[in-house]
Amino acid sequence: MAAIDFPNSPTQGDTFTASDKTWVYLDGKWTLPSVDANGLVTSISSATSGQFLKWNGSAWVNDTIDLGADTAGSFVASLVAGTGVSVTNNSGEAATPTIALDATLDNLSNVTVPSPTANDVLQWNGTAWVNVAASTVGATNLDGLSDVVIATPEEFQSLAYNGTNWVNTYSPTVTYVRNAEATTLTTGTVVYLFGATGDHATVKRADNDSDTTSSKTVGVVAANILASENGPVVTRGYVDGIDLSVGYTSGDILWLGEDGGFTKTKPSAPEHLVFVGVVVRATSNGIIYVATQNGYELDELHDVSITSLASGQFLKYNGSLWVNDAIDLGTDTTGNYIATISGTANQISVTGSGSESAAVTIGLPSDVTISNDLTVTGNLTVNGTTTTLNTETLAVEDNIIVLNNNVTGAPSTNAGIEVERGSSTNVQLRWNETTDKWQFTNDGSTYTDLGAGGASISDTPPASPVPGQIWFESDTAKTFVYFDSQWIEIGALAAAGIVTMSDTAPASPADGKLWFNSSTAKTYVYYDSVWVEIGAGSNPASLNDVGDVTITSASSGQFLKWNGSAWINDNVPVINNLNDIGDVTITSATSGQTLQWNGSAWVNAIGFTGDSKQSILGNQIFG
Repeated sequence: MAAIDFPNSPTQGDTFTASDKTWVYLDGKWTLPSVDANGLVTSISSATSGQFLKWNGSAWVNDTIDLGADTAGSFVASLVAGTGVSVTNNSGEAATPTIALDATLDNLSNVTVPSPTANDVLQWNGTAWVNVAASTVGATNLDGLSDVVIATPEEFQSLAYNGTNWVNTYSPTVTYVRNAEATTLTTGTVVYLFGATGDHATVKRADNDSDTTSSKTVGVVAANILASENGPVVTRGYVDGIDLSVGYTSGDILWLGEDGGFTKTKPSAPEHLVFVGVVVRATSNGIIYVATQNGYELDELHDVSITSLASGQFLKYNGSLWVNDAIDLGTDTTGNYIATISGTANQISVTGSGSESAAVTIGLPSDVTISNDLTVTGNLTVNGTTTTLNTETLAVEDNIIVLNNNVTGAPSTNAGIEVERGSSTNVQLRWNETTDKWQFTNDGSTYTDLGAGGASISDTPPASPVPGQIWFESDTAKTFVYFDSQWIEIGALAAAGIVTMSDTAPASPADGKLWFNSSTAKTYVYYDSVWVEIGAGSNPASLNDVGDVTITSASSGQFLKWNGSAWINDNVPVINNLNDIGDVTITSATSGQTLQWNGSAWVNAIGFTGDSKQSILGNQIFG
């Protein structure tokens, strides 16, 4: 609603119309017209003392009563003095005419008053009015009348006919209405204003199921009203003749029920709440006191505007009115809220985010990628068929790595460690469940038992021995080691000083030196600057397995040649002339020259120089 610019310095009763509404200045403030009990709007304009509300066809307006135009029936506009009387003060608003006899009663032609006494009254005797004692003409008070029963009269009581007599009682507020139903409205029926017919309002049975049949509840039927007939409805006061003998006690609060009935059970939404009255007497001839009071719908309040109501909406103040609206988390709430939740590709998946009343699911995708470090403080269980570690360094704190952890019962599957060697054949170290031995392979296909190069026990030397192999001759009880292409008795070597027997390693050993550790009973050979336990290793599978031998693309006819750091395979040099010999350099040889050593090579020269008398003839060097 836009702001209203009211007139300045208004006075009591001033009116002002804006936005199709008429405001009235009352008691120091501008207010909207009030609503009467029947829900009709009144329009007050410059009210003055003594005015009344008058229906102008569209609203109740303040006005004076014009007796000629605004009242029904006959009225006295003025008094005219007749024979024998005089009239004074007969004109003007609120005049008080005075009528006086111009002569005494006895002077009237049809009145005979012989010797009147105090309290006499005039009585028609058939011919004239004559004075008689009041006691001779009947009852002197209401209770003396045959159809009037006065019992302890109280102030503000009135006479009401109870079907037999006129009795004194406090009169209810009663209105006469037309029954718009097709059936009789019985005593005690709760009714609502339906419309009007002729000079009477029409009513129907009230019902708490809808606003139409409840919000205009007017009262309770006081006596049976036939269909399309008029009858009494009490809007405030007592109604008797209602059977309240079952289920009711005095003091029960009554609420509008269904189909014109009332109930002592307070209705709840969506039923409409209308207060009817209270039980006064709970008998078969019960009495209720009627004081109807309608409940209100939210949109019936002057500062509430309900439009296109939808489920789940709230009332929100827009600055001038309370209106129905949905709650906008961004503008209608304070504090932080989460509008949507987003995941991270290959790390966290989110579904259902961003919709009303969404059930958001946060989880891991089928394939998870952790870009940064991941620390697992608990146990890590991987349930899959393949676990791949793409890492340069693997540090394992546990000193035992368990393979084939899921094996139960008798074992049948080999286990070990395989080394990926790129374009070369992979190699393995494995436990063979068939032979129950540790094995290794250097070519991916041939497996050698660990310890196969250790001691052999037999009465004949082992076939194809390798250097360092031990053989215990069973028929002589002698122990031999294979060294330098022969079997050497270990005891004989010791006697000859070739083998040292002590609990500490010999000092300054040479390669091939043997040492028997007397404290551990183990035999070692000194090789490549370290003591190697004889029998702890395995037989070399090929020359390339020997530490100082490097074989590269070997071909038929090649031999091993020392290159200064390792034995390598190479072709046999072909010597067709002297210049093909490595330490001979022939430069422009001429007849009669000889070979002469120049300090670094044999060169061709003439004759002998100095003391050098060395020469080469054929394949012999002479000095």
